[in-house]
Amino acid sequence: MNIFEMLPRKLIAVYHGQESEDIEGDVFTWFETSNGKFGFKFMRNYTGKVAHENNRGFNSHQGLFDIQVRTGSKVWKANQKDGYKASHRDCFRELVTHCTEEQCLNVWRGESPLEVGENELQIEALATMSLLMFEQEMNYVSGKKFPWQYNRESNFKPLIRTPDRRRPRDMLMGYIRQAFSHGIDNLGEIKYWMKKKPGTVWFFDKDESRYGYSSYPKEWKKLFIELEEMGGGLPVLSEEVANAFFYIIDKEEVNPNFVKD
Repeated sequence: MNIFEMLPRKLIAVYHGQESEDIEGDVFTWFETSNGKFGFKFMRNYTGKVAHENNRGFNSHQGLFDIQVRTGSKVWKANQKDGYKASHRDCFRELVTHCTEEQCLNVWRGESPLEVGENELQIEALATMSLLMFEQEMNYVSGKKFPWQYNRESNFKPLIRTPDRRRPRDMLMGYIRQAFSHGIDNLGEIKYWMKKKPGTVWFFDKDESRYGYSSYPKEWKKLFIELEEMGGGLPVLSEEVANAFFYIIDKEEVNPNFVKD
């Protein structure tokens, strides 16, 4: 099964309390390495970060399906604290150091890191990438369509007639392609690292890209656009998977932070 169909189905199972060999309480464990268990924790009852971030107003069920990516005890940087969460920068560095761009593209298409990776370091990096992509697709696609997401619209919303041409995870994949282009010694040149959150990427720069993605430098923007023709497959929230999440929210209380106009 494509991992971007498997992961949301596991999240639904966790939501319903369906414990199994890989689900215990609110935690799904995908696999385990010498660094511990990789997977995610479901942030039940609006306890996650997304449920409390007010950016352009709250959506009615914002953060209902938020997750916390788990990467065991893997060391991402020196002197990291217990419970440290891998950033985009951490993930990009590991991917460029240990993997190939083609391996990343194969996982972006939905192949399992356990099959694509040839050693533990590759598997860990590729799995972290895919979990960050899954997290993004659950929380940031279209706030108008999906009331559990941020009240914003992604630059990579799926196309209505051809949803398999564009996916929200394309944002991270485009940046990863840029990371490979710059090389491990020049990751700081990626356009652009957020100043307030230096481990996170976005499309804004007051001098070069004042309007975000629409004004993004063409030489790098093409790395995102090209993905539409590279067989990335369907987005996470497609067909019956999306319907399953809609079915759940019909019976859920709204986010306590939501104030109806």
